[in-house]
Amino acid sequence: MAETSDIKWKAHMDRAVTICGTDTELARRMKCSRQWVAKLRDTSERGARKISGEQAILVEEATDRGVTRHDLRPDLFGMMAPANQQGLPS
Repeated sequence: MAETSDIKWKAHMDRAVTICGTDTELARRMKCSRQWVAKLRDTSERGARKISGEQAILVEEATDRGVTRHDLRPDLFGMMAPANQQGLPS
């Protein structure tokens, strides 16, 4: 049975593809191959190694922060506080 973190990881990667429309478009925005995006999604499904911090930033940029580095690697970037706790207007 998949752990909760594995389910969240897959949901975040699925959301990144949904935001971009296709895995091909996500790959184009990340300047990588579609096969690499497919490998990331497969990795998330199997619960294997995590993506790197640099890769998490690429996903964040490709999705215009629809999926953040904090979503993908909270162990590196911490959990993101709600906007009103960051001193930003809510």
